[in-house]
Amino acid sequence: MLKAAFALIAISLFSESAYADGIDCTKAADAVDKIVCASDELKAQDKIMAELYAVAKVNMFGQGPSAEIAEQRTWLSERKDCSGKSDAETEQCLIEVYKDRNTELAFAIMPVAPEKAFQVLNDQKNKTVPVFEAMSLFASEPDGSDWSNSKLESKRKAILDVTTPIFQTLQKGDDDSNPYGHLTNDLLEDAGLKAPEDILKSSKSFGGFLKAATLGTDNIKLPCGYVTTHPGLLAATESYFGSTMDNQVINSDCVAIAPPTPQFTTLVKQINDGWPQCDGTIRFATYRSFGVAVDEALAPSEQLIKEFSPTKTNHKSEKAPALDGVSKTVIQSSTRELADYYVKYLKVAPDKAATYAIAKIAGVLKTGQQCDE
Repeated sequence: MLKAAFALIAISLFSESAYADGIDCTKAADAVDKIVCASDELKAQDKIMAELYAVAKVNMFGQGPSAEIAEQRTWLSERKDCSGKSDAETEQCLIEVYKDRNTELAFAIMPVAPEKAFQVLNDQKNKTVPVFEAMSLFASEPDGSDWSNSKLESKRKAILDVTTPIFQTLQKGDDDSNPYGHLTNDLLEDAGLKAPEDILKSSKSFGGFLKAATLGTDNIKLPCGYVTTHPGLLAATESYFGSTMDNQVINSDCVAIAPPTPQFTTLVKQINDGWPQCDGTIRFATYRSFGVAVDEALAPSEQLIKEFSPTKTNHKSEKAPALDGVSKTVIQSSTRELADYYVKYLKVAPDKAATYAIAKIAGVLKTGQQCDE
């Protein structure tokens, strides 16, 4: 039944109109487009890109545009960096650039068009596909579901059939199948995961498994469409090492697939632009904590906002600090923008939305421009 539902989604989303954003080779004018049109492989990658982008340009709430539109413009501009070389070198550069972009877009559309996403990732021989297929099944049930319920037995079995051998590999020491074995077992233990069944305890538990299972894997993302219904999955992106190894931890694509938030984007830029030069490796933990705070602001679940109470948030309900180069006007406009965002996309009451927005902006400010925790 789940496969049938995915297939119906895919059919509805990938119509002929989805190709509208690809290159029209009858009108190819610049050198890059001409090389794309002269290569069967690049034309195929361009067609895939257009299909994926047609879905990803709709935001993760399925209502209006996403920030992927701006990301696509940037990508099209950066694609030109492949020019200025021999035709053969330009073609090879473009192949890699297209594959990277198609990977990003495949992760972005995974929550709404999983079959297409996994088809693209499998074609690219992405080794993380089984992990994300399991996560897709996990996220198909409401957050907090009781996975011991007999009604979920078939999905539970399907998830554990995939994740159990991966879990066992993560528990081993270093070997060819798991070069980070000395670290992944610690990640599982610190997440409270002693057996494969433990990953089904909560979305945070699954996030802990995802962090270990994807450690050190390039060009992957936690699809933010899953985070909006299962916020605990963001545990996968949290700092763990307090060193450059934090760069090996998975990131989300929330900033790209969320609806555009120009005021909040300006706030984040002002915070980044004013960040002092930090010494020591702990700075990598603070950078990641800031990123998580941004994601939390953009991708809460409806239930999370409804259950939110400032008295239960400890430091997040305190007054936020003043940061270098950060305008009070932008802070205020960002707070209003997020409150409106929660009302529009999550259908929560305005008073709840406003209270939550204040806390989320405070959280972003508290983690910004820090050099140690």
